[in-house]
Amino acid sequence: MQMQLETVTSLSEVTNFLSRCGLLTSDISDASPSYFFGLRNQNALAGVIGFEQYGEMGLLRSLAVAPTMRSEGIGRQLVTYTEDFARGKGIRDLFLLTNTATLFFSRLGYKVLPRRDAPAAIRQTQQFAHLCPASSDLMHKSITTTTPTPAH
Repeated sequence: MQMQLETVTSLSEVTNFLSRCGLLTSDISDASPSYFFGLRNQNALAGVIGFEQYGEMGLLRSLAVAPTMRSEGIGRQLVTYTEDFARGKGIRDLFLLTNTATLFFSRLGYKVLPRRDAPAAIRQTQQFAHLCPASSDLMHKSITTTTPTPAH
């Protein structure tokens, strides 16, 4: 199965896909600070993920995979791609909120943090302040890369 990873620019396509996967979309608009990336199986979206930048911090949001395509590694591919993209934008720390995917993100190196430890920029996002319930797990991953010191 050959899939194509791309930036998804059609917000209506993103919101329709996310709605079909049971995710909230009320804060997605042309004014929102989001990038969306998708994997296509032929012409249909198989998965999508969003990313918002706040200085040197980023928020992963709206990771969804079509029910018929789950357990194919699509979620992992989307997260890895987005981490690389974020790193290229100077992001040092990624955060996310989840009700259902804590184990999935833990396997990718994200750690649960108490919500009270969220940086102010993350606390002020629509995801944190309004959309995700207080029971959602806040997760964090440092994505800074360190260059190995050459051996002497």
